[in-house]
Amino acid sequence: MFIAPVPLLWGLRRAKSRWVAVGAGYVFGLVFFTSLLWWVAISTRVGAGVLFPVMPLFVVPLSWLVWRTRSWGPGLWWMTVVGGWAATEWVRGHWPFGGFPWGSLGTAVGDIPALRATAQWVGETGLSVLAVAVAAGLVLLLERRGARWLVGAVGTALVLIVAGSLWAPHTDGSPLRVAVIQGSSPCPGRYCEGENQQIFDSHLSLTRTLVPGTVDLVIWPESSAQYDAETLTNPQNGEAVSAEAARLGAAILVGSTRTAGSNGFTNANLLYGADGHVVGEYDKRQGVPFGEYIPFRRYLGWVKEIDRVSRDMVPGEEPVVWNLAQGPIASVICFEAAFPRHVREAVRDGARVVVVTTNESGYGRSAATLQFSEMTRMRAAENGIDMVHASITGSSALITADGTITDRTPIMEPAILLGEVGFRTLGPTLYTRVGDWVQLMAIAGLILTAGLRRERRE
Repeated sequence: MFIAPVPLLWGLRRAKSRWVAVGAGYVFGLVFFTSLLWWVAISTRVGAGVLFPVMPLFVVPLSWLVWRTRSWGPGLWWMTVVGGWAATEWVRGHWPFGGFPWGSLGTAVGDIPALRATAQWVGETGLSVLAVAVAAGLVLLLERRGARWLVGAVGTALVLIVAGSLWAPHTDGSPLRVAVIQGSSPCPGRYCEGENQQIFDSHLSLTRTLVPGTVDLVIWPESSAQYDAETLTNPQNGEAVSAEAARLGAAILVGSTRTAGSNGFTNANLLYGADGHVVGEYDKRQGVPFGEYIPFRRYLGWVKEIDRVSRDMVPGEEPVVWNLAQGPIASVICFEAAFPRHVREAVRDGARVVVVTTNESGYGRSAATLQFSEMTRMRAAENGIDMVHASITGSSALITADGTITDRTPIMEPAILLGEVGFRTLGPTLYTRVGDWVQLMAIAGLILTAGLRRERRE
């Protein structure tokens, strides 16, 4: 990831016109995002047909910027590229419809343990800035336009590697014994009669194999109790979960989906206390556009595939933190864990362990679930907390505060993942306190560079 952007940046500087640069950037984006997100087509071909050609549009302004500033001095061009890349990722992570951050350079850089550990200070977005800073410096070195920008970026990377190796984030509080119930689905990726109740029964059956007194928290993934099998509206299912919580002497977190009004639904996590009573509920705040709600539905009636999303998700308003006997926990649901801001908000509100519940059954054995768990491990490292990634069809995982996956389940197989996670009592990390400060500084550098260039021209 430190080298991969070099051919793109080098080629854009040599484009013969702005149209060649913009076209090359678009083709690059089309190949990159299609190869990264091909699994979207498994769930929705129409969605893929929109997503694949739209995502490269984010690369177009950056491509023009790299080409347009090719004649600037090395320092100004380097700052422009770094700031332009940072701005591109910021926009893509926030707009439209709340953003779609898949494909961040920082996620891939996080595969280096020592650098992943530094996310506690700079965040995943800061690692993206570092990667493109090295790449832009390599371009200047190849053109013999000065090596100091590369030396500065590489020097920073080496300092971070040493720091991450010496002071990796960790937890120091009491342990929480968890059991992730991966009940799987009888017909993943399609609909079958009685599916909801079968999924519920599978999770209940696995839960009943647990020995009382051996766990503190049992986790059922997203959609493990939905609609006709939901526990608040189906008394029989609710009583079964309550009985298990009381039998085990443990809290149970259940992925709940139920109707809301005539045209909506809520995607929630319900927490049952060890006494069998419902402690509280967290409602998902950021839904998947065209997956959990249809933007501009009234204008898209001619697209028959949107009938599969017959209801729009009613979003929650804020994070929810539950105080277990062992310590405070929070949860985020599926898509939300791809965004640093959602887990960070939960930690800032007091959570010291965060659970990610997800479904992903529609994507089979594709790369989707592994890509997503890579993003979850970055959320752990950014906030210095242990996390649990619970998937209905796998792969579920236990993740330590430095982003290490200590154990995981196979994909598409019923399984129980038993282990411990620890609470953090050391206080918030720098990233938890201030957020994407490196990314914002890079964007500020882009604005400053544009101002300096304009001043020189005048």
